[in-house]
Amino acid sequence: MTKTFALLGTTALATTLIAGSAFAADPIKLSVGGYGAVMVGYASNDDAFIRQSGREVSAVDVKGDNEIHFKGSTTLDNGLTVAVVYEIESGGRSMADVSDEYSITLSGKFGAIKAGADDNALAMIHSNAPRVGGRLFDGGAVGGDVMVGNYVVKPTNFDDSFFGDTAIDTNGDAESVSYISPSVAGFTFGASYVPNVSAGDDQPGNTLTNNTQVSDAYGAGIGYKGEIGAVSVAADIGWLTADTGNDINNHNEYQAGLNVGYAGFTVGGAYRAVRRDASAVNARDPNANLWEIGASYETGPYGVSLVYISGNQKKTTNIADDKIRSAELAGEYKMGPGVSLVGGIAYVSFDGEGTAATGADNKGWVAATGLSLTF
Repeated sequence: MTKTFALLGTTALATTLIAGSAFAADPIKLSVGGYGAVMVGYASNDDAFIRQSGREVSAVDVKGDNEIHFKGSTTLDNGLTVAVVYEIESGGRSMADVSDEYSITLSGKFGAIKAGADDNALAMIHSNAPRVGGRLFDGGAVGGDVMVGNYVVKPTNFDDSFFGDTAIDTNGDAESVSYISPSVAGFTFGASYVPNVSAGDDQPGNTLTNNTQVSDAYGAGIGYKGEIGAVSVAADIGWLTADTGNDINNHNEYQAGLNVGYAGFTVGGAYRAVRRDASAVNARDPNANLWEIGASYETGPYGVSLVYISGNQKKTTNIADDKIRSAELAGEYKMGPGVSLVGGIAYVSFDGEGTAATGADNKGWVAATGLSLTF
């Protein structure tokens, strides 16, 4: 895989040199985009869990979710395109992160090479279960406010390391390099390399101290988007392998997604599996599974969707697993270009190693509504 990336970089450089002058007619100029949202929600929590935690939890909450994106690109005289994206948090859930994602992309007839702190190729080609609702619950049924405990409180001992997405998003916002091929008959190939999911300015910094760290990760996948008559189809499969902590012999992840649409209706689902071999004798392999299934219908400015999610994470030393179950019903009304009124209800159950009275389990409902903006 390393040789593949080296070959891709050499090919791109050779293309630039052979084509001659690489000067652009105009320098890169940045445009401003992004999204904004504010939601008001009501949530319930298990009484036994709240009593055990020894704290009060507000039933009604206000949550923001806002980012400003600076984007720009230029096409060089040799036909290559260089594009940049910088994303800045501007209020809401992640106010501690000033700038959390960036990328620089070189593209041409050979495809695109993208490097930076952003989604890897497997996430870029992935198809989640269909959903409407804009930035409701942080913009996603999987990995959104409901599943991460921002309305219904997540138990502190709950290990949700691999419940973020059915896409293989192992690198998070860590820096990586990816290649996306041109589309051929609707099929696209993608590949990524991640030096270290937890590394920052002190690269390479790839010393592994526990089972949650991942280093030297290689991933590849194939996606498809096309139409068969009046039916639209989106699908993908992907695989990633990596090094991890000393208690794990190997680390592999798999993803798959499928959406089928017709006359405003879309049905589909996605699956992700984490397979790891524990090195200790008689220890359980800390595997994880996450799947989602859903359906949506959109007509004119109106849309409605229903998504169900189920996931479990095994522990190496205990018989019990961490389990999560969630269901979301969402709706939206497009009031105008880039402005949507959204709302929905969701249920989530966190089932850890123990009971609500011991602080390991919690469950509850949440209802929220607000404005979701894109610009």
